[in-house]
Amino acid sequence: MFFELDDDQRQLKSMMRSFLQQQSPEHTLVQRAENSQSSGHDVEVFGRLCAELDLVGLTIPEDRGGSGAGFVELFVVFEELGRVLYGGPLLSTMLAAELLVTADVSSEFDESLESFLTGSSRAAVAGLDWLPATGLRASRQTDAGWIVSGESNFVFDAVDADVVVLFAETDEGLGCFLVDRPSELTRIALQQLDLTRAVGRIEFADTTVVQIGTFETARLARARLTELALLCISAEQVGAATRCLEISVEHARSRKQFGRAIGSFQAIKHRCADSAVLVDSAAAAGLHAAWVLQQPHEPSAVDADFAKSICVEASVTVAASTIQVLGGIGYTWEHPAHLFYRRAITARQSLGTTWQHRDEIASHLFEHAS
Repeated sequence: MFFELDDDQRQLKSMMRSFLQQQSPEHTLVQRAENSQSSGHDVEVFGRLCAELDLVGLTIPEDRGGSGAGFVELFVVFEELGRVLYGGPLLSTMLAAELLVTADVSSEFDESLESFLTGSSRAAVAGLDWLPATGLRASRQTDAGWIVSGESNFVFDAVDADVVVLFAETDEGLGCFLVDRPSELTRIALQQLDLTRAVGRIEFADTTVVQIGTFETARLARARLTELALLCISAEQVGAATRCLEISVEHARSRKQFGRAIGSFQAIKHRCADSAVLVDSAAAAGLHAAWVLQQPHEPSAVDADFAKSICVEASVTVAASTIQVLGGIGYTWEHPAHLFYRRAITARQSLGTTWQHRDEIASHLFEHAS
């Protein structure tokens, strides 16, 4: 199958690149990584991404206030965000909005949804981590309310989110919930290798929450959010790997050694060529997964796992190769190369490791072959 972006998708890609080059230029990456506090370094950019570009509602149906776009458009957007290592609360807020749309079929939480779409509220989604030992558990109170206990680790934008939504196990199955009073939560910022995205741990100690939707819609919401999150991380890594390849080629052309551009040396040629193959294969895998996931038929349960396992590993390899091509400057703090490598290594662990995703793929293939 031959696949390429249509005119609207190419225009979306061009618009995103132009906006981010002006609002989040690459030369500020290191400065922002050094100076970013718990509130993040791009709150203003986040507001404009929501208010002007309507990105939080990109894949949300128009009748719920969104743009009604598909997963391919989502991939295009996050690929461009990955090029500049955008680390604001866009992904977490978008996932929270998708949770409300999928789980809240009665539109009971439309006010919260509107605050996400306009960017007036930042959100965090707990209970999507892959650490079952620290999962969340909800139980009913006598007045038919709910309380949640446990903790959720590596939650994007956990500390500064204005609203926290979560998945928690109950005696009746998986449920979706919204925290009534986020100020009662214990939220701890976590140090991680990636300096461009804030993550934290949220601790729940008999915290009062409100149920969103039903147990059936909660199951559907978690499946959709997992697919979306994996696809967005994959797209970010394709964008980051593409930018790393450009940095390598630019340096190989301009850097002279022994009177020649170092790009003329076979060792450098091979590194750049290998990186180019990885970038193209990752982009193809990610876009194919996005296309499959937006088809009307039920997609395979492992399409998103496949995309993330390919795209993240490609990004790790390309980022490491870029540091090698850059030579001494690639190991300095002042060059953003290390930030691309940090993001790639961290993404490898986010929402399951590469080997966990490949185990899922192998299990799926074995079940369908037997």
